[in-house]
Amino acid sequence: MRSRFLFKSVLHIEYILFFIGLVCFCLSEAFLVIAHNRYAVLENDFAELETFCITEDFSQAPYETDAHSFQPVFERIKKSCIPLAYFAPDIDRELSNLTTTIPDFESSEKIKTHPLFGIVRLRNEVQEVWRRIGFGYRAMSMSSLTLILIAMAVIIYRFVMQKAATEKSLIISEAHSTFSRNLHDGLAQDIAAAKILLAEHETEKASFFINHALQETRYLIDSLHLTFTDDFETFIQKTLASFEVNCGIHTELVCTATSLSHLQPQTQLELLRIIQEALSNIFRHANATLIQVMLTDIADELRLVIKDNGRGFDVESLEKTSTSSEQKGSNGHWGIENMKKRVNVLGGTIKFINDGGLTIAISIKNTL
Repeated sequence: MRSRFLFKSVLHIEYILFFIGLVCFCLSEAFLVIAHNRYAVLENDFAELETFCITEDFSQAPYETDAHSFQPVFERIKKSCIPLAYFAPDIDRELSNLTTTIPDFESSEKIKTHPLFGIVRLRNEVQEVWRRIGFGYRAMSMSSLTLILIAMAVIIYRFVMQKAATEKSLIISEAHSTFSRNLHDGLAQDIAAAKILLAEHETEKASFFINHALQETRYLIDSLHLTFTDDFETFIQKTLASFEVNCGIHTELVCTATSLSHLQPQTQLELLRIIQEALSNIFRHANATLIQVMLTDIADELRLVIKDNGRGFDVESLEKTSTSSEQKGSNGHWGIENMKKRVNVLGGTIKFINDGGLTIAISIKNTL
């Protein structure tokens, strides 16, 4: 299955375009280097030939220059220019004209036309052809590079989208897991207690636990339908308002933090889930009538404080119980453990302070 998946990934059009663009870019750059080298050699031959024509006195014959020092250079130029005649027919004509003007070094007959003019015209034609060839290779390189960049952009886009989809799936999975734990830790206990009380005909007490379970169910359902379309402070306000309506506990929000709008979406989501977890725990265990949520900036840290006026608990015994429960694999105090894990993911610290009620103090480094 894995090999089949990799095979399908390789066949994605963006990978094919990237490979084609890379091959074309390498070939065009290689051909451009070869063309420059050949043009440099040809330019040296032209320079040597022009120097000969300038220094040689063609006004009288026989000529002083040895034919063996001139003919090899001219033959090299002819051999290099023949392929270029395909791009410019004038090169072939200039070569033919130049051949007729090259003097016979062993003859005493004077030449009628100085060969320098033909050499200069031929050199200009060759320069124009090499300029067009170089432009063609550069255009091919730029087109290949553009193709590579487009393919890379598509690959990065697909990677980002797949990563976002994976993170979204993980968040949904974690939310479902948290929801199921809350059901087990809170609702299941309330329903189990109501069942026992109904069996003992304690209707009034059973009704209390059923109403308690119904209120928490509504709150949990509302907490799953929040979507990040407003600023983070607004979401906290909506969360507290939903909790207050469904659970009947008064809430207060004090927000002086200016860094909330700069937090990463994942950080905002983790903080929101921590607040929801704390509210759910307070509703189930604290018997509180007031919850205060405070968000402030202290130096380079974001401080989140959640405080209630409930009955509190022994923090040390709770931590011992949580550690023991975790080692035994039982459920333990899932709400406390969930908050600790989320704060740990954010690289922060969390403290539980029993001051009559319970104060949860969380500090997280600002990552703007």
